[in-house]
Amino acid sequence: GRTVLSVLQRARFAQQGAFFYATCGFTIVCLVMGGSTGPGFLSDTIVQLLAVPLLLAGLWRYSSLAPAKQPRWALAFSLMIAAIPAVQLLPLPPFVWTSLPGREPLAASLALLDGDLPWAPISVSPRATWLSLVSLLPPIAVFLATVLLNYRHRRWLSLVFLAVGGVSVFLGLTQIAQGPTSPLRFFSYTNPTEAVGFFANRNHFAALLYIMTLFTAAWASDLAMAAA
Repeated sequence: GRTVLSVLQRARFAQQGAFFYATCGFTIVCLVMGGSTGPGFLSDTIVQLLAVPLLLAGLWRYSSLAPAKQPRWALAFSLMIAAIPAVQLLPLPPFVWTSLPGREPLAASLALLDGDLPWAPISVSPRATWLSLVSLLPPIAVFLATVLLNYRHRRWLSLVFLAVGGVSVFLGLTQIAQGPTSPLRFFSYTNPTEAVGFFANRNHFAALLYIMTLFTAAWASDLAMAAA
């Protein structure tokens, strides 16, 4: 009996470790692939595709937990966030969507064809809404994966984040030192005279810095309390 229990415990620890390393790896990919405000970048597509296996692994891990230990609030929150663009893509009958604001020009144009009005979604730009929905895959995957990690692994994940962020800061300082023609600027359309790190523009880099400030303050507070 003890042997079987020991084997099961080792298997469980191995699964936890694999899930932790997968979460760390994907988080690093998210931090170094740049990000962009415009659609169509290959780096964004790679991150979104890699989010799918992590999301599936997270859902499998969620289902393997005992019902009392399942963070249902996290799953419900993720579903509600994804539902915002998803609902806007549902086709509606003509008498519904034509009554929505801003649909008069489209309805008038379709009426010129002398045909029945088609069903249409709430979104006036379904392609952009689809892209918005797909862009939610990485943050939802990281959020669910982090919630499903244990306390020790979450602490290690925060250190990984700070380490990669530190590398990005050093990269940004090097970009400034080398000037606008620095080969370390990985995007053609960027802020040529300012630090951007691994990111596509300075705003994303600034967002990384203030998030790092919060994580650093949390670690400093924890270490100060431990030393007291």
